Amino acid sequence: MRSVVEHRHRRGRRPHFFVMPPRLTLLAADIVSRYKRDIMLTRQELQGLMDELLVSSEKPRGTRRIDNWLLTNADLVAHVCVGARPPLR
Repeated sequence: MRSVVEHRHRRGRRPHFFVMPPRLTLLAADIVSRYKRDIMLTRQELQGLMDELLVSSEKPRGTRRIDNWLLTNADLVAHVCVGARPPLR
C-alpha cells in the first residue's frame, strides 16, 4: 500500500488514507453501509485485516502482481472508490 501512496504523491495526487481506531472504523463503515444499503465492512473482516490474513497458501493464479496493477491503474481505482466517472484514456 505504501508504494501506491508514494506513486500518487509523485503524480501530484494526495491519497485519502487515514488511520482510525477499530471501533471508529466500524462505526464509519456502519454509517456508509446504511447510506449505501450494503454491508461495507464486518467486525470479522476488520479483525482479519488487522491480523494480516489476506494471504493464501495456494500458488498464484494471476500473471500480474496486484501491486503493479494498482500502480498502473491508481487513477481508475481512486475514481471507482469514490464513485466518480473514470478518466478517459
